[in-house]
Amino acid sequence: MRLSYVSLAITAFISHVAARECTTGLRYCGFNLADSIDPSYIDRIAQALYNSNQPNVNDGRDVLFECVGNDHGIINFIRDCSDRKGGKSCTKSGAAGQNDFCGTT
Repeated sequence: MRLSYVSLAITAFISHVAARECTTGLRYCGFNLADSIDPSYIDRIAQALYNSNQPNVNDGRDVLFECVGNDHGIINFIRDCSDRKGGKSCTKSGAAGQNDFCGTT
């Protein structure tokens, strides 16, 4: 019985450590949050889009968000970068600590 409590505690600790959060104040493309930071951001992206009355197209992958932070990595919608006619899309900065942006592809 004691072994099961230890296993449960270790599993909970690993799950907490494995979850990554965005950096407060930085801007992220939706695809960067979901693919690079933590897959659980897919649900947070959907919620941020809903809160801003924005459509959830392609899981918000081509949308720019700002990390509000706190313990749960809350994000806010900034803008949709999916101007297909102008060749613009959300672009990953490519450098740690730098903002993603809406730019040309």
